[in-house]
Amino acid sequence: MRNPIIVALDVPTQQAAQSLVEQLEPMIGAFKVGKELFVRAGPDIVRWIRATGASVFMDLKFLDIPNTVARAVEAATHLDVQMLTIHTSGGSSVLRAVRAARTAHRLGRTPRWCGW
Repeated sequence: MRNPIIVALDVPTQQAAQSLVEQLEPMIGAFKVGKELFVRAGPDIVRWIRATGASVFMDLKFLDIPNTVARAVEAATHLDVQMLTIHTSGGSSVLRAVRAARTAHRLGRTPRWCGW
């Protein structure tokens, strides 16, 4: 990341988010996509931001059973996000599942979901 500043795209529409990204991308290290924007605009907003060359912090606060969190992280990885939030209150089994999913992705392998 070229700059430690992260701009929160806490706006009600995809158009408003895109306007902010267009204005600030040359000066900002990353843009935060939270729940409201992600639900309204979907993964396309993440793909659009990444296409500008900017980094994405996906702040969806993943918290669920290990398998579900790991699959969500895997999906986020396919969107090429640079950061995301995982609630540690899910416990060490969630963190191990996420690490295994991320490692499998980096190695170009399919994650093994059984046994977590």
